[in-house]
Amino acid sequence: DELDRLPQRTPYKKATEEPPRVIVHSMAKETVNKFRKAYEEDAALASTLKELTEQNPIPGTRFFKTDDGLLFFRDADWNPKLCVPKGLRQEILTEIHENALESAH
Repeated sequence: DELDRLPQRTPYKKATEEPPRVIVHSMAKETVNKFRKAYEEDAALASTLKELTEQNPIPGTRFFKTDDGLLFFRDADWNPKLCVPKGLRQEILTEIHENALESAH
């Protein structure tokens, strides 16, 4: 069928050879600590962090951890996106929504 004839995608080698650029310019130490604590309380992200502790980055995964313990996910274009734990999502969304300088509506 047609799908069988599609060319296979070449793996993006740079994804596992070097850490991607990080978009977060600065974050207060208290906020970083808040994220790290919330990661432990989020079952899915805690599991991902445990795997990354053993080998960072894990070949073939889109997740990586920075030196300060923040967890990122590479999107389809391999751009890093900060993982926001479930316990902080509403707070972050509210803060971004209420601050016109922090978001694009």
